Amino acid sequence: GLRRMHQSVEVLDTPANRGLITKVRYMLSVEGEE
Repeated sequence: GLRRMHQSVEVLDTPANRGLITKVRYMLSVEGEE
């Protein structure tokens, strides 16, 4: 999980994580990996 500002976290691309990201998208910078 996120704990402090400017912290980077890698999470698996699951429906649950996508839902969490959607809720706080305005505070995040999301980068996809291919």
